[in-house]
Amino acid sequence: MHRCLLIVEIVQNVCQSIDAESNSTSLATLARTCQIFHSLALDCLWASQNGLENVLTCMPPDLFESQAEDPFHDLRRPIAPSDWERPLIYTRRIRTLNAAASQRHISSRVFAALHASLPCDVQTAFPKLKSLDWVEPDFSGIRLLLTPKITDLFLCCEPDNARLSHLSLIPETCFALKNLSIHFPASPEFSGSSYSQLICSLPSRIQLLWIHIPDLRCLQHISRLPALAGFAGSLPTNLSSQFLGTTAPPLTFNTLRTLHLEKASSISTVTDFLRRASLPVLQSIRIEFDGGQREVAIEKLHAALRDACNATTLAEIILNFSDSNAPGAADQHLYRIGMPALKPLLGFANLISMNITSHLDFDLDDDEMKELAIAFPRLLTLRLKGGPCCKYRTPRLSLRAWAILAEHCPSLQYLDVSVDATTVPALDRGAENGKRVITQLALRDLGTDRSPIASPAINVARFINNIFPRLDSVTAYSDPLSRLDVEHIDIEVERAKDHEILWFEVEEQLNVLRAVREEERVLVREELGLDSEGAYYST
Repeated sequence: MHRCLLIVEIVQNVCQSIDAESNSTSLATLARTCQIFHSLALDCLWASQNGLENVLTCMPPDLFESQAEDPFHDLRRPIAPSDWERPLIYTRRIRTLNAAASQRHISSRVFAALHASLPCDVQTAFPKLKSLDWVEPDFSGIRLLLTPKITDLFLCCEPDNARLSHLSLIPETCFALKNLSIHFPASPEFSGSSYSQLICSLPSRIQLLWIHIPDLRCLQHISRLPALAGFAGSLPTNLSSQFLGTTAPPLTFNTLRTLHLEKASSISTVTDFLRRASLPVLQSIRIEFDGGQREVAIEKLHAALRDACNATTLAEIILNFSDSNAPGAADQHLYRIGMPALKPLLGFANLISMNITSHLDFDLDDDEMKELAIAFPRLLTLRLKGGPCCKYRTPRLSLRAWAILAEHCPSLQYLDVSVDATTVPALDRGAENGKRVITQLALRDLGTDRSPIASPAINVARFINNIFPRLDSVTAYSDPLSRLDVEHIDIEVERAKDHEILWFEVEEQLNVLRAVREEERVLVREELGLDSEGAYYST
């Protein structure tokens, strides 16, 4: 054997180059090849496990009683400490355990016996476990898996007393914990006192949290965590009432960089939270609302966001106000998002991504789009989309709005803004009102949402090709494969289909125009004697 294989780092790189999930057989073969590869190959083979089936299979075959498709239904005999001799060879190598991917249920009786039968000289069966994803219906088994070295913990269970008792062990057992996620699917807004106590006892080293905050006391504790960089979850539904009459200091999140509020049922609750919060280093905010929101309430929310965040650090805004229940015809104008609701956001000059989904649609004109474009010169992504109950309505934005964005947002790569494409401005290779139209080279994806368009499509394609010559794709509102499989045909569906077909024609025409332009470049290079990189041919 070559002497280079005596270097541990080289052997380790060889083993790590083999994907354990898709090529476990090769790692197992490598582990049996020779003593040099044995230990390191086993480390890679066992580093990540989906469930505990492989571990339990290493125990004596006479230990478990199977039932139907459940090989670990019960015990045939008591588990002896000696039964752990072989499994412990492998459990000490496991670093990631994803019980959510397991297809086998292990009963609480088996888990209890496993935990009780560990040899006296073994403090934990999984000493190197760092990441645990536990979604087992039986929560008692988690006692076997909570170790001091765990840094990432994802838990999904029901909030009964037995499971909450196990959760209380987390702060005093997982000393290295940095990322914690707790979900109660059947009771997503559970707020029991034991759960509240768990949140208030979270250690200062926590960096990422994905939980429901049950009350103001927990929210205050979370705001004081000195290492917290990311939070995802939901606020107490009665937070606004808890704020009343309190003289508590502002909620200052000095290290929080990403904030994701999900399933927010009340926009006033989120607005009140932002009014009390200070987010000096926040870079990304995402808020998803359960129902549609009126423009007046959205304006107040945006004003609170402006006051809570640092104008120079916030780079991404994702807001979803959509809902499948359409408001009455008399109230629809109250739900359209116009410039008054967007004005409070204009101070975020370093914004690179704005993604807002309205309950209905947006009510903007070309001049207002120019104001937005000038305010956000660094944008990479701009999506202003209508919600699922949005009807086809002719926008006040014309195709010039896209040209305005091309001029003022030179780095824009993804654009989804509805415009009225039925009238094509007279842009003859870049001349508009005596001025040269800006050619923007960064845009790759153009979403047309519900943009109305008239035939022939080639006119729109030429306009787009003029301002976005390197565009890769044009995305219409719905799946192109489903547009002809609509069972319920009405005027709205027919109109949508007609627009989609024309937009797909636009994309095909853009491909043709792009190919023609590339052929022209090749001919020019050949005439000038240049190669593909612009250098002169040697003679």
